[in-house]
Amino acid sequence: MQLTQIVRIINDKLAGENLSYDALKGHMDAVIDDINEKLDSTFPSFTEFTMTAYPARYPNYNFFPDKYIRSVVGFGSAYKFFTTDEEGADVAPKYEQEYYKHLFYMERDYM
Repeated sequence: MQLTQIVRIINDKLAGENLSYDALKGHMDAVIDDINEKLDSTFPSFTEFTMTAYPARYPNYNFFPDKYIRSVVGFGSAYKFFTTDEEGADVAPKYEQEYYKHLFYMERDYM
């Protein structure tokens, strides 16, 4: 999935936010770290995913199926954003539940 599409998915979950890729990258990296820990995998973080490092793939982050980008990366990045934003404290638990549910599905499917 193209980086611009991933950012759009996350911003849609943030309801009204219009954050840039650079503003979301830290949250997206944290989700990839969680995925790598759960799956004992080595998917590159979004910080590592550059034109120089992955010239044949950039800007298409296609290391795992799009359904996991939409669900795990989308909900996870939104959850991680809301936990750092004081106005998102009320919404964070909903996203946390969705994130961990989809992370479990991803783990189940990969095992």
